[in-house]
Amino acid sequence: SNTRAGYVICASDAPTATPTAAPSTQAPTPPAPVSTYFCSNDYPVDGFFAYKCGLLVTNGWRLWSGSTPSAFTGPSIGPNLRTTIDRYFYLSSSVGKSYVTTPPLSLSGGGTVEWAYHMYGDTIGRLEAQACTAFDDNCTRVWSRSQEQHSSSTSPWTYAQVSVPDTTVSIRFCGNRSGSRGDVGLANIRVI
Repeated sequence: SNTRAGYVICASDAPTATPTAAPSTQAPTPPAPVSTYFCSNDYPVDGFFAYKCGLLVTNGWRLWSGSTPSAFTGPSIGPNLRTTIDRYFYLSSSVGKSYVTTPPLSLSGGGTVEWAYHMYGDTIGRLEAQACTAFDDNCTRVWSRSQEQHSSSTSPWTYAQVSVPDTTVSIRFCGNRSGSRGDVGLANIRVI
């Protein structure tokens, strides 16, 4: 079990000023299941976040644009190749294992998961996609890459795709670094 971040909504969806209740000590309730999902990360937000694009994010992953702050690691631009509002998630080389989880899914007949990734740095650990049969729990690895996969920060992002069974209720991406030059990029997550 891992610590879960709280849910927040995108600024454009935020209600106007209304009183807020005292914080709850209970885990947040996930949104209703969806049959398709896409997060392009192309909207302006701050660099640090808890829950963006409907994704549950644990410590370590950051929403970013441009080059990651660490030298000799990470992408120099997002996968959509725009210099403005081309956001992506990156796992900082300064943290260990961390997760990004889709909202709850309802995949009658199974589904396909697509995403873009960038793994440049000589101490890259592992990035894996996991199909979960409970929201953010009971997960099985369906895809994995280890070590450096790109030759430079300017290398084009790579797109991956896997099929998942209809018992999948969420997709979880697990990043694990192994050294100081191990920034991993993740973007354009789509479930169809």
